[in-house]
Amino acid sequence: ITRHGICSYSQDVRIVSVTILKNLAMEAVNKIELTTSSNLIPKLLDLSTDKTKQVRIEALAVLKQLAMCAHNQVLLTNMSNRKVLQMIMTTAQTTTEPESVCMAIGIIMNLISRSTVGIIASFPGVFTTLVAIASSNQAGMASLSAKCIDCFAKCLTLKDAGSKTLFRSLIRLTGSTKNKDVLMWAGKALLHQSQIPSSSFYMARFKGVLDCLVTLAKHEHHSVFTSAIEALSNLAQDSSNAKKIAAHNDVLATFVASARTTQAAQRSAITGILSLATHQPSTPRVAKEMGLVASLSTYGASNDEDLELKNAAIHGVILLAPMM
Repeated sequence: ITRHGICSYSQDVRIVSVTILKNLAMEAVNKIELTTSSNLIPKLLDLSTDKTKQVRIEALAVLKQLAMCAHNQVLLTNMSNRKVLQMIMTTAQTTTEPESVCMAIGIIMNLISRSTVGIIASFPGVFTTLVAIASSNQAGMASLSAKCIDCFAKCLTLKDAGSKTLFRSLIRLTGSTKNKDVLMWAGKALLHQSQIPSSSFYMARFKGVLDCLVTLAKHEHHSVFTSAIEALSNLAQDSSNAKKIAAHNDVLATFVASARTTQAAQRSAITGILSLATHQPSTPRVAKEMGLVASLSTYGASNDEDLELKNAAIHGVILLAPMM
């Protein structure tokens, strides 16, 4: 297929040829062999700009399949002066075809790994483009783009280029859309970052992140606010963050409000409150938050099955009540 130059064949031949390549790429045993095959990737890059829509989409589908193994993630990310990444970004930024945009985003998602995430995240325009698509009124593309940002959040650490851009992008995204699916993925992205020890300290001090989490935590949809509350709780459990979290104007009030919600968010909120309450410099500030001690008391007497957390909440009441 590649030796005879499929780009010069008729439309029907190009369609059949690229479909064959896609079918081959779907098999795990073929993925490495195909990427090391002479001249295949350059041909696919040419076909991604073919005049026929079906050929363009199928070429992108081949690359998406090839990006699903660790060897190819590194190879495709670094190949030919990052020409694969450039093609993906050009497609995402310029095409008006939703299918092609979704394929381009899918390729990025499949390429992301610990070995490649810093290179991809620092590639010019990646987060700007993803945020623009996630903020659009194309619901399917928007959700997929936000999910792609979450894929970055699972892997990026402070050692990687692009980590600061990730936080700025999430802050910008939460302020630019009301799409609950997009906001759900934004919340998950912040949650994943809060679970990375090296990112937790930085998150709590990055301008706008706490405000962003509070906004998400106040959202009416369970899928959005649960991740935000858990992320705030994770940050509060890091003793180096406790003073910063407790001093924020809205975090404690958000914990108190969330302590009255669904089980998962309730437990996260109670855990966050107790983490701040047992941090001695923050204890007086926590005790004076309106409704906070009452929320601990209510939870301690509730029917929740987490007996250890309920007992901790009761001890929290004993600790804080004298300082109210």
